[in-house]
Amino acid sequence: MSSFEEMFLEGVPYQCDACGGRMLYKGGGSYECMECGETALDDFGKVKEFLDQNGGTQPMTVIAENTGVSIAVLNQLLKDGRLQIPPGCKVYLRCEKCGCVIRSGRYCTKCELDMLREIKQLMVEEKRQRAKEEIKGTVVRRTGAKMRFADKDHL
Repeated sequence: MSSFEEMFLEGVPYQCDACGGRMLYKGGGSYECMECGETALDDFGKVKEFLDQNGGTQPMTVIAENTGVSIAVLNQLLKDGRLQIPPGCKVYLRCEKCGCVIRSGRYCTKCELDMLREIKQLMVEEKRQRAKEEIKGTVVRRTGAKMRFADKDHL
């Protein structure tokens, strides 16, 4: 597990502070205790709540100071597309493929579409290759394949 994943998972409430019950994800960074109904927020929820209350044009340093969420987590939320840099801001992200300016994510729309086309083309080529192999008879087909179940003694 990467250091970012560890840092991000630290901000996720798994156990209720009030009763110790298990927390259930409700969406938008919000969690609810299955035992007592207490609610809690993960890092994304804290940032979302702060931006909802204070406007979406707050600098990252202000967001980090007021929410307790680190700049590294905020950057990752931007790259994951969960947050977006507001229009008119002086600082933007760069597309990892072409370097153009973007407001969230890792790639611009053009590069995302190009990569999707490349992946689709690879899938089509792979399908054609399999069809050719089937015609030639070089594909080994499994016969008598059955679903197997492991009994609890072997787990």
